[in-house]
Amino acid sequence: QEFSSPPLQRAARTSFFCVCLPECSSSTTPMDLPTVVSRTSASPAVASKAAELLRMAESRTRMMKTDKKFSSLCLPAVCVELASSLCGEVVSKETSALCVRLSGTSRSVYKTTFSLLQSLLGLQPKHEIQGLAARLDVMAVAKRAEEIFNLFVEQTPPGQQDSVKSNSVYCAAALSLAAREAKDRKEKVKLSEPTMRTLCGYNTTSYRKAKELMEAAVTAEAVKKKQAEAETAQAGDKRKVGAETVSETEDKGSTAPSPQSSPDKRKLSYAEWKQRLLKRTEYCVEEE
Repeated sequence: QEFSSPPLQRAARTSFFCVCLPECSSSTTPMDLPTVVSRTSASPAVASKAAELLRMAESRTRMMKTDKKFSSLCLPAVCVELASSLCGEVVSKETSALCVRLSGTSRSVYKTTFSLLQSLLGLQPKHEIQGLAARLDVMAVAKRAEEIFNLFVEQTPPGQQDSVKSNSVYCAAALSLAAREAKDRKEKVKLSEPTMRTLCGYNTTSYRKAKELMEAAVTAEAVKKKQAEAETAQAGDKRKVGAETVSETEDKGSTAPSPQSSPDKRKLSYAEWKQRLLKRTEYCVEEE
């Protein structure tokens, strides 16, 4: 009887969901830092680092308000996720999604705020292949991955090299190609791409594109190397044929009669033949 009228019924349903489902309000109401730390089960080190980042961010927010997608409301959640990465902890996909819900903003606004905060505080992650390979337990292919990465950077226009070096997706693509080459050589290398995607935080589409570009660069370098080897082998064959020709010419020159000696030999042979012929003729005349 208390909730017989429609307005009272709607109010009762609203109060019921707010009491029984408190998490529903977290998707629209931004949480403060202690609440975000508690809900994400962050470690004390992460909590301390997040508080430090939040103080730094709040003192510099005026420089970031020019971006329409930046929101200071989601700074506590952003600082917790960023602090987890800086403390060397793996931020899972579920934890990242929880931070987005606790921020009270959309995912696009959250990601934009996260990137701008990184840029403002100078906390862009240093994408080193050695460190990434160590965390993924694929140090066996780290050297080859660095070679692929450096090759791709060399083939990139100078104006775009800095963006390539600062993007983790290219490090991930280089590691993936190096691991595939190792598997083709029947080496035991196990690379977990989901874990790598979690560590680097790249987009699947951008990862595939980066992988295709790097693969094309590696293929072009392999073709170039084969052409150079073929040209070197061809030049070696030409030098070998030239040396054999010179040797044969020298041998013929050493065995052939000299122009001075050959006429003398021909004269000597004719004189001997004439003398023998005369002797036979005299012998025949004497017998008669």
